[in-house]
Amino acid sequence: MTKLIKFAAFAVAVALTATAARGEDKVENPEFKGWSKFKAGTSVVLKMSTEAGGQKFEATMTNKLLEVKDDKLVVETESVTKFNGMDIKAPAQKRDVAKTLDKAPMGFDAKTGKPEGTTEEGKEKVKIGGTEYECKWYKFKSKQKLPTGEEEVEGQIWMSDDVPGTMVKMTSKMKAGGMTLEATEVTIKK
Repeated sequence: MTKLIKFAAFAVAVALTATAARGEDKVENPEFKGWSKFKAGTSVVLKMSTEAGGQKFEATMTNKLLEVKDDKLVVETESVTKFNGMDIKAPAQKRDVAKTLDKAPMGFDAKTGKPEGTTEEGKEKVKIGGTEYECKWYKFKSKQKLPTGEEEVEGQIWMSDDVPGTMVKMTSKMKAGGMTLEATEVTIKK
């Protein structure tokens, strides 16, 4: 199950975009950018369904913005994983999100902000709850290093600047299995 959770964490990281900071060695942190325009108390719920190595599990992650400063923000994540008929609740994790990074997040091009291996892109409206969000989507193919060796991953990511954290939906598949991650609830504090 730990390998599945690590794969899911990778998928969430891949779902972020990056933009190079002009004239500097640092790049803008896409996670910071995706949350910083919202007020503390804003949250998004993501549901993930994963199948790998013949095992299936679901997880629900609630990401809540606790604090916004000029150079960092604080996001708290609570998660519940359903595995083999059991609900496993992880303790809430708070983490600092810096405004800039030394390099683009793994799986993204720092200059274009697109996933590496992008083969197609477009725009589409996607509903979360009863609200439609204008999204950018990218189809991609890439190689992923796994403990069992390198595998080709194929997927699609939908992102919206109007959703905290920008993640709306992601699907990916590889020989070992696949994953779907999608926002199911958005609460924006005014």
